[in-house]
Amino acid sequence: AASSGRDPYRLDVLASVAGRTLPPFLYPPVALALFLPLSRLDLSTVAALWIGIKILLVAGLVAFWRRWFVPGASLLPLCLVAVFGWNQSGLCDLRNGNIAWIECALLWTAFTCFATGRRTAFAALVVACACIKITPAVFLLLLLVPVERARPEPGRFLAALAVVAMLVAGPMLFEPVSHWQRFFVGIPDTTSLGAGNPGAPGLIAALARGAGLLALDAARWAPWAWSAYALLVL
Repeated sequence: AASSGRDPYRLDVLASVAGRTLPPFLYPPVALALFLPLSRLDLSTVAALWIGIKILLVAGLVAFWRRWFVPGASLLPLCLVAVFGWNQSGLCDLRNGNIAWIECALLWTAFTCFATGRRTAFAALVVACACIKITPAVFLLLLLVPVERARPEPGRFLAALAVVAMLVAGPMLFEPVSHWQRFFVGIPDTTSLGAGNPGAPGLIAALARGAGLLALDAARWAPWAWSAYALLVL
């Protein structure tokens, strides 16, 4: 859709291109740079290439974890955790064609760079990951953490945040992206309780209602409770 100049954030456009109903495209416009080269290939080639890359990433991450974090561990348990752990999120990613394993590879490589003192490489990898899904940008806060001889680097932190903002919001100022629907419009309501992946705000609101608060009061207090929860996690 994007390569033909059409709005990839409109469901009717996606349906007309694919010939069937599709879920929305929720990534920032800059993420299209990852997919546009694939659009030049036929679908079966893209599918094989995409799943092949991700399976290689799974294998690479298992080898990486075994070498750096659990040296000497048996290979089978690590493989089982990678595929079936965390509510089978890794297997779900392989089934539905998502990009979570690519995110994992970028972030674990970034963490290794951070641990070995290569903070510029760390920041660049986190920025690259944040261009796909913005929330990984929170790991840039590590630049404010002193590690061994490295002092906090607020300048590098602010520069990395500025790059993320420029890459995510910048394309929306220019043609043809400026006339597209905003990418965040299709993001589901965070207070909804999905069957497999309920959002924390929805869980908090449900707990508040269960504690006897009226629905309006629960909806009002849930964002504040979620903010406190997020700060605690950080």
